[in-house]
Amino acid sequence: MVDYKKSKHVNVLDFGADPTGTSDSATAIQNAIKSVAAVPGGGSVEIPSGIYLVSNDFIELKDRVEVYGHGFSTQIIGFNKDPKDVRDVDGDNIGCQGVFHMGSYDTYTGDMGTNTPMRFGVRDMFIRGANLDLLNPNIRKVFFEHQIKKGKHVADQYIPGNIAGIIVHTRFDIFNEPEAAPIISNVEIWDTAVGIAILGEHDRAMKVDKVRIRKTRRQGLLVGKPVGHAQRREERSNSGAADNKFVMVEVSDANLGGGYHGAIEVYGAQCKFVACTAWFAVRNKPDSDLYHTTNQYLRKSGAGWAVFGERNMFIGCTAQENGGHGWIVGFKDNQFMNCLGESSSYEDKITLRGAAHTDQAANWYISRNASGARLVAPRSANPKSDRQASRYGFYLENKLDDISIVAGSSRNARDGNKLDSNDDRHLFFKYDSSVPWRNFYIDINFKVMRTSLDSKIDSNKKDDIKF
Repeated sequence: MVDYKKSKHVNVLDFGADPTGTSDSATAIQNAIKSVAAVPGGGSVEIPSGIYLVSNDFIELKDRVEVYGHGFSTQIIGFNKDPKDVRDVDGDNIGCQGVFHMGSYDTYTGDMGTNTPMRFGVRDMFIRGANLDLLNPNIRKVFFEHQIKKGKHVADQYIPGNIAGIIVHTRFDIFNEPEAAPIISNVEIWDTAVGIAILGEHDRAMKVDKVRIRKTRRQGLLVGKPVGHAQRREERSNSGAADNKFVMVEVSDANLGGGYHGAIEVYGAQCKFVACTAWFAVRNKPDSDLYHTTNQYLRKSGAGWAVFGERNMFIGCTAQENGGHGWIVGFKDNQFMNCLGESSSYEDKITLRGAAHTDQAANWYISRNASGARLVAPRSANPKSDRQASRYGFYLENKLDDISIVAGSSRNARDGNKLDSNDDRHLFFKYDSSVPWRNFYIDINFKVMRTSLDSKIDSNKKDDIKF
């Protein structure tokens, strides 16, 4: 007989969890986690194949405890026992709770007390949200027949505004070595306010891999606290979530609430992203917000990637068929290698709603704040000749400094994939006579442009541009 007071590995069924999806398993799963957390060095909690309903306050992760399932046959469904009216916001000042969480959206945990958050994680499972009382047998019956049996999403109005898939938010007042180092692996998340939010100052050394996030009211993947968050009212405050690695993360159908959110938003620094994809983010904001002159965060509605952190690296990542810009390069010293921006503001009824229209966004929007950026072999593409998509391939703001784009490519099938264009579609420089252009090197479609300090780009001036 296993002594669960001493065991480093437990099964939630032994704590009364219900794998049939009939009753609420939140307390049973939480008790299993607490049992392992009480053992010196922690251990693992197994959630076997089945459907498990969990209600708020959902499941708190614990120090040195890894929770794992049996792949996508383990389904965890976070629901509201008392369904709330869904309230969408344009900004990032509304909290939510993770089905699995260490801390909350607004509040961190980790004061070196009873739950010192290190080496915890979630892997090998399917997490869903529902703004439905699934303890009601009639509602549960319909949910199982349509959403579970047929593998369908809930209707948009039943995607909760207060439930995230996974939230990690740690901070240590005393030095903790070597940071929290959580793991999120082989997880699929559907129908939540936010898919995964990594927010804490000590949520570092993370490994996030093989993750798919689909249908979120706000961001799919949020790396760091955005400006406007309860603990980051000003841009100069610490965003958290630095020094993490992300591999094969895919986000689709984000920003269903229509606010100023992108599919993947990066505010942390020195993170690495490999083979990650953002597509089908929704936009209902007008093009004036896409090119807003004073508030750069209004530009990210429906964006694939919004990069407002610095010194990050992106390798083989893509932004495809998003309602807003494909990529927003908003801060300095980021590196992009073999990345693609494709079919932004794509002509369809899925990603463009309200005041949003096709032929408005850019596949690459490079801000004047993106000094030191390096883009190696970036591609912009509108590959479908029968559909309108991005207005610009590469859109560059004035006052750029120390920018290098090498071996770039821009193609638009609607104009026959010509390498040159008379309407600035491939490469557009925003002009402002009061603000000088600074040093840059741009090589797109085999055309090389270089400039020194000047207020205007003029191909007739030898000191300004050289081909």
